[in-house]
Amino acid sequence: MVDAATILRLLEDTRVQKGLWIALTWLITLVLTHWNGRFFDMVDRRLTTYAVPERRLAKLDFLVDIFLILLAALISLHILGVSQAMWGAVAITSIAGAVVALAGQRLGQNLLAGLVILFERPFIIGDTIEAGSTTGKVQQVTLHSTTLETPDGPKAILPNSDVVNGRIINVTRASGRRLVVPIDVVEAVDMDRVREVLERAVRKERHLQQHRPITIFARDSLDEGVRFEVRYWVEREPYSEHCLPTATERILDALNDEGLGTAMPTQKVYVQE
Repeated sequence: MVDAATILRLLEDTRVQKGLWIALTWLITLVLTHWNGRFFDMVDRRLTTYAVPERRLAKLDFLVDIFLILLAALISLHILGVSQAMWGAVAITSIAGAVVALAGQRLGQNLLAGLVILFERPFIIGDTIEAGSTTGKVQQVTLHSTTLETPDGPKAILPNSDVVNGRIINVTRASGRRLVVPIDVVEAVDMDRVREVLERAVRKERHLQQHRPITIFARDSLDEGVRFEVRYWVEREPYSEHCLPTATERILDALNDEGLGTAMPTQKVYVQE
């Protein structure tokens, strides 16, 4: 039976101490590689929300494991007193510098932005968003780019850094859309009558949100008449396909049916004799 004194003598042995430190190093490496695999598995599960079919992070997972193993090997060599471990430290410093440099470049920025989109989830596949000056339906999100199907049909592929650093408006998550319709009428008309006709025309919109107010007011006085502005809310889904294209036409038809003329652009020309 080994007594405490024997154990203490063993622990005082330099070779035993080095062996324990090396064992501890590889134990920590084993734990880190295990958690590294679990982390990327979690990321892969989240990527399925963005219609990414295959594992896009497999290479990155593998590279992190290789880095951890090399680091453990270099630390072990250093513990054993191998002089070549100094070159390993230089190599680690170089790798760390390359990683920092990558993060400062465009590719690194896009990868980091992709992780931000992945975890914050400002939108998912199928959402209609406005990203900067581009509007479209989200079709795919990878760690590098976001693909939108624009209303005109073409696909817009946006770098994730542009999406995250710019303004993001998620139209799908809105409870409704507001329509703003400018209408010019002739100056000599009854203002109250115009408002009444405009409101009746808006009430005929079958996608109108009844619980929200309808605002009608005279915005500007023009040479040829008065510019009114009509503001009202409609349901989100038919906004682009139905409400937006027919709003002005419906209001103009209502004014014509009531015999209220719409103002036409005019130009005054002064002739000096």
